[in-house]
Amino acid sequence: MAKSSGSRQTRRTPACAESAVNRFMQAKAGASAEPLFASHEKVVLSAADWTAFHDALIDPPEPNAMLRKAARRYRERFGG
Repeated sequence: MAKSSGSRQTRRTPACAESAVNRFMQAKAGASAEPLFASHEKVVLSAADWTAFHDALIDPPEPNAMLRKAARRYRERFGG
């Protein structure tokens, strides 16, 4: 006697349910992680910090001794 389609469906149901739960959990985890990632990608500056940043981009100061030393170490390690 052939197995009924009901018993085959009963065996498949847990696998389908597990797959659906996995997809649901992945979607929820991804959605929950988005705000965390976004908060780490933003930089919020005060008005004074923004002005200093802007001014440094527009008219950068001359390199000081520490910056020249760091540049020299970088070239030694990575070339260039």
